[in-house]
Amino acid sequence: MIQKVDIIAHIKQILEEKIDALTLQIKNTQDSQANDTKSSAGDKFETGREMLQAELNKYEGQRANLQTSLKTLLSISPKKVYTQVAFGALIKTNAELYFIAIGLGKIEIDKTTVYAISLASPIGQALHHKQTGDRIIFQGRKLIIDQIL
Repeated sequence: MIQKVDIIAHIKQILEEKIDALTLQIKNTQDSQANDTKSSAGDKFETGREMLQAELNKYEGQRANLQTSLKTLLSISPKKVYTQVAFGALIKTNAELYFIAIGLGKIEIDKTTVYAISLASPIGQALHHKQTGDRIIFQGRKLIIDQIL
Protein backbone atom coordinates (compact mmCIF):
# COMPACT_ATOMS: atom_id res chain seq x y z
CA MET A 1 0.00 0.00 0.00
CA ILE A 2 1.13 3.53 -0.73
CA GLN A 3 2.78 5.31 2.19
CA LYS A 4 1.92 8.71 3.61
CA VAL A 5 5.46 9.97 2.99
CA ASP A 6 5.03 9.23 -0.75
CA ILE A 7 1.72 11.09 -0.85
CA ILE A 8 3.21 14.11 0.92
CA ALA A 9 6.19 14.14 -1.48
CA HIS A 10 3.89 13.90 -4.51
CA ILE A 11 1.59 16.70 -3.33
CA LYS A 12 4.63 18.83 -2.43
CA GLN A 13 5.90 18.43 -5.99
CA ILE A 14 2.51 19.39 -7.46
CA LEU A 15 2.31 22.51 -5.26
CA GLU A 16 5.90 23.55 -6.02
CA GLU A 17 5.26 23.21 -9.77
CA LYS A 18 2.14 25.37 -9.48
CA ILE A 19 4.04 27.95 -7.41
CA ASP A 20 6.84 28.03 -10.00
CA ALA A 21 4.33 28.49 -12.84
CA LEU A 22 2.62 31.35 -11.00
CA THR A 23 5.98 32.95 -10.21
CA LEU A 24 6.74 32.92 -13.94
CA GLN A 25 3.31 34.41 -14.70
CA ILE A 26 3.95 37.15 -12.14
CA LYS A 27 7.34 37.93 -13.68
CA ASN A 28 5.87 38.04 -17.20
CA THR A 29 3.03 40.30 -16.04
CA GLN A 30 5.48 42.62 -14.26
CA ASP A 31 7.62 42.73 -17.42
CA SER A 32 4.55 43.58 -19.51
CA GLN A 33 3.64 46.30 -17.04
CA ALA A 34 7.16 47.76 -17.16
CA ASN A 35 7.30 47.64 -20.96
CA ASP A 36 3.87 49.15 -21.45
CA THR A 37 4.61 52.61 -22.81
CA LYS A 38 2.18 55.44 -22.59
CA SER A 39 0.48 56.11 -25.90
CA SER A 40 -1.40 59.19 -27.01
CA ALA A 41 -4.58 57.50 -25.87
CA GLY A 42 -4.02 58.11 -22.15
CA ASP A 43 -7.23 56.47 -20.94
CA LYS A 44 -6.45 53.31 -22.90
CA PHE A 45 -2.99 53.19 -21.30
CA GLU A 46 -4.41 53.55 -17.79
CA THR A 47 -7.04 50.86 -18.43
CA GLY A 48 -4.34 48.51 -19.73
CA ARG A 49 -2.15 49.11 -16.68
CA GLU A 50 -5.11 48.57 -14.36
CA MET A 51 -5.90 45.27 -16.08
CA LEU A 52 -2.27 44.16 -15.74
CA GLN A 53 -2.29 45.16 -12.07
CA ALA A 54 -5.51 43.20 -11.46
CA GLU A 55 -3.97 40.17 -13.17
CA LEU A 56 -0.81 40.57 -11.10
CA ASN A 57 -2.85 40.76 -7.87
CA LYS A 58 -4.77 37.61 -8.86
CA TYR A 59 -1.56 35.64 -9.53
CA GLU A 60 0.05 36.85 -6.30
CA GLY A 61 -3.04 35.82 -4.33
CA GLN A 62 -3.06 32.38 -5.91
CA ARG A 63 0.66 31.94 -5.19
CA ALA A 64 0.17 33.00 -1.55
CA ASN A 65 -2.64 30.43 -1.18
CA LEU A 66 -0.43 27.70 -2.65
CA GLN A 67 2.44 28.66 -0.35
CA THR A 68 0.08 28.43 2.63
CA SER A 69 -1.09 25.01 1.43
CA LEU A 70 2.53 23.87 1.10
CA LYS A 71 3.32 25.06 4.62
CA THR A 72 0.23 23.24 5.91
CA LEU A 73 1.22 20.06 4.07
CA LEU A 74 4.75 20.16 5.44
CA SER A 75 3.40 20.43 9.00
CA ILE A 76 2.14 16.83 8.76
CA SER A 77 4.24 14.16 10.44
CA PRO A 78 4.21 11.10 8.16
CA LYS A 79 5.02 8.82 11.11
CA LYS A 80 2.21 9.92 13.41
CA VAL A 81 -0.21 7.12 14.29
CA TYR A 82 -3.93 7.93 14.37
CA THR A 83 -6.74 6.17 16.21
CA GLN A 84 -9.39 8.36 14.61
CA VAL A 85 -9.73 10.48 11.49
CA ALA A 86 -7.95 13.82 11.92
CA PHE A 87 -5.73 16.23 10.01
CA GLY A 88 -2.75 14.30 8.58
CA ALA A 89 -4.40 10.88 8.57
CA LEU A 90 -4.50 8.52 5.60
CA ILE A 91 -7.86 6.74 5.50
CA LYS A 92 -8.41 3.46 3.68
CA THR A 93 -12.09 2.76 3.14
CA ASN A 94 -13.80 -0.09 1.33
CA ALA A 95 -13.93 2.20 -1.72
CA GLU A 96 -11.10 4.78 -1.73
CA LEU A 97 -8.05 6.22 -0.06
CA TYR A 98 -8.41 9.65 1.53
CA PHE A 99 -5.53 11.81 2.72
CA ILE A 100 -6.76 14.43 5.18
CA ALA A 101 -4.56 17.45 4.49
CA ILE A 102 -5.30 20.08 1.86
CA GLY A 103 -8.09 20.10 -0.67
CA LEU A 104 -6.35 19.06 -3.86
CA GLY A 105 -8.80 16.41 -5.02
CA LYS A 106 -8.02 13.25 -6.94
CA ILE A 107 -4.34 12.46 -7.48
CA GLU A 108 -2.60 9.44 -8.99
CA ILE A 109 0.51 8.02 -7.32
CA ASP A 110 2.09 4.82 -8.63
CA LYS A 111 -1.19 3.78 -10.28
CA THR A 112 -3.04 4.34 -7.00
CA THR A 113 -5.82 6.93 -6.70
CA VAL A 114 -5.76 9.04 -3.55
CA TYR A 115 -8.17 11.83 -2.70
CA ALA A 116 -6.39 14.71 -0.97
CA ILE A 117 -9.12 16.44 1.02
CA SER A 118 -9.42 18.96 3.80
CA LEU A 119 -11.40 18.45 6.98
CA ALA A 120 -13.60 21.34 5.86
CA SER A 121 -14.79 19.42 2.78
CA PRO A 122 -18.09 17.54 2.99
CA ILE A 123 -16.39 14.13 2.96
CA GLY A 124 -13.78 15.40 5.44
CA GLN A 125 -16.55 16.45 7.81
CA ALA A 126 -18.31 13.10 7.41
CA LEU A 127 -15.09 11.20 8.22
CA HIS A 128 -13.85 13.50 11.01
CA HIS A 129 -13.40 11.73 14.38
CA LYS A 130 -14.46 8.35 12.94
CA GLN A 131 -12.50 5.22 13.84
CA THR A 132 -11.53 1.97 12.16
CA GLY A 133 -14.65 -0.08 11.51
CA ASP A 134 -17.00 2.92 11.52
CA ARG A 135 -19.46 3.26 8.67
CA ILE A 136 -20.72 6.40 7.02
CA ILE A 137 -23.11 7.11 4.21
CA PHE A 138 -21.85 9.82 1.91
CA GLN A 139 -23.73 10.87 -1.21
CA GLY A 140 -25.72 7.66 -1.08
CA ARG A 141 -22.61 5.45 -0.82
CA LYS A 142 -21.78 3.29 2.18
CA LEU A 143 -18.18 3.69 3.25
CA ILE A 144 -16.49 1.53 5.86
CA ILE A 145 -13.22 2.70 7.38
CA ASP A 146 -10.80 -0.21 7.02
CA GLN A 147 -7.64 1.53 8.28
CA ILE A 148 -6.43 4.84 9.62
CA LEU A 149 -2.75 5.42 9.04
